[in-house]
Amino acid sequence: MRIATDIVGAVRNPEGKAVGFLGVSVLVERIGRRLSAIEFADQSTCQVLDQRGAALFEKDFKPKTGAVSPEGESLIKEIRLSKTGHLERAGNLYSFSPVESTGWTTVLAQPRAVAYKPVRNLLGKTTLLVAWLVVLTAVGAWLAGKFYRRQTEPARRLEREWLLNEKILENLPSG
Repeated sequence: MRIATDIVGAVRNPEGKAVGFLGVSVLVERIGRRLSAIEFADQSTCQVLDQRGAALFEKDFKPKTGAVSPEGESLIKEIRLSKTGHLERAGNLYSFSPVESTGWTTVLAQPRAVAYKPVRNLLGKTTLLVAWLVVLTAVGAWLAGKFYRRQTEPARRLEREWLLNEKILENLPSG
């Protein structure tokens, strides 16, 4: 038994009015062959759900003929409720979106550890960069403080001397 799907589209005139419909039956295995040619990211898997929420393919994109597991059934229900978006379940991240005008939904799944690996790598690199920046800023502030003290010390010494001279001149008898 070969599973097929019917795809129908409206034929419209230049004003946008539907003048007819064009339909074609496509074997699900052909759609699966096309999808299997796509290279997905590390350990990612793709699935297409039909209007009823049934998975169309096995992991190798062959037409699915068996029943869905209870865990898969609850995941499909949750995806159908949300229509589009992302969710995390059992250590996997799922992204899903409807296929326009078909009622189908595409689902991409990837293990959470694999999906967040680039984020962890970037965080590790930026943490090291920020640590160096903080250390260099602290050293720069310390050097600037020393420089400021060296600049203000002569000014304070001159002020003290001037004050001392003023006091001495006030106390001298004038002739």
